[in-house]
Amino acid sequence: MDTRIEAARSRYAKVRSSYEATAQNLVTEIRHGAIQKNLDCTVEGRAKDVSSYVLKAMSSKSVVDPWEEIYDKIGLRVVVRHTLDLDVARELVCELFGEPVHVLDDRQSDVPENQLRYPRLHLQVGVPPALDVSAGAEGKPTFEVQIRTEASHLWSRMSHLYLYKPSAKLPKVVRRSLYRLLALVELYDSEVERAVIAMEQDRDRDLNLLVSQLERIFYAFCAADYDVELTRKVSGVLLQAVRESDRASYSSRLAAFAAEMRSDLESAYREYGPGSTPASLGTYLLVSQPESVAIFERLTYAPRTLSQVWSANGVPEELLQDMKGVWALN
Repeated sequence: MDTRIEAARSRYAKVRSSYEATAQNLVTEIRHGAIQKNLDCTVEGRAKDVSSYVLKAMSSKSVVDPWEEIYDKIGLRVVVRHTLDLDVARELVCELFGEPVHVLDDRQSDVPENQLRYPRLHLQVGVPPALDVSAGAEGKPTFEVQIRTEASHLWSRMSHLYLYKPSAKLPKVVRRSLYRLLALVELYDSEVERAVIAMEQDRDRDLNLLVSQLERIFYAFCAADYDVELTRKVSGVLLQAVRESDRASYSSRLAAFAAEMRSDLESAYREYGPGSTPASLGTYLLVSQPESVAIFERLTYAPRTLSQVWSANGVPEELLQDMKGVWALN
């Protein structure tokens, strides 16, 4: 028995539950930060299993002090939609937790044109004391964040299952087949990136971004269908009530507004939104729509401008009056 590994195993087994709780705190922090940054991603996190911790310690011949050197006891994964968001996610992690202790970024590595390699982006970051459930009892813990695209994530899951953690070594032809799939990952990511760039140049870009954000926030309060055509029409009007210089950051402003006014929004949707008595009677129509979030926000910060653009675009005045009445009660 290796006494160093056994001592580290025993120590980790005692504190793993606190590391698991810390991992969930970190996940929540990144999820909230992603909304503020308008970053569409999924975030997962966990504390390493005790058995996985021991296996890593035993299989790493260079490890002298398992407790100090195995730094990914807490691991997080941020999966973004496309390659253009990789750096956005990296910036978010740095903004939330400070500069990484260590960075592994294979994206810029000089890989021969006849070879394929998985582009890793891993950050080792310190856990903020406020999120550390152990309250510093085990020193100053760090965690690892793996940032990848959806396509890379799919390949990574397969590769770890079949290439890195098999019960027996795979035949060469099978291993080669799995590595060849990297070509499809590279092709998929490049085509998605090309499509995203084209969408950025679309004349309806601001409207599309606004509608997506409104839907995302609305579903946090209501699980209900809505009139998509009406949402796009009213959202187009609402954009005119936002200064052009502020439109790029308006989605983030809406997220901050929703967080700040959460209780008021919950009350408005409960009393007048989907499933309420007024909604069943066909009144207060816009409270059951995602654009209600932006209407309430503009009524709070730019009511006069909202009224002006509303009238100028010929939207029925009674719809806005209903929203004013609902918001005045909160």
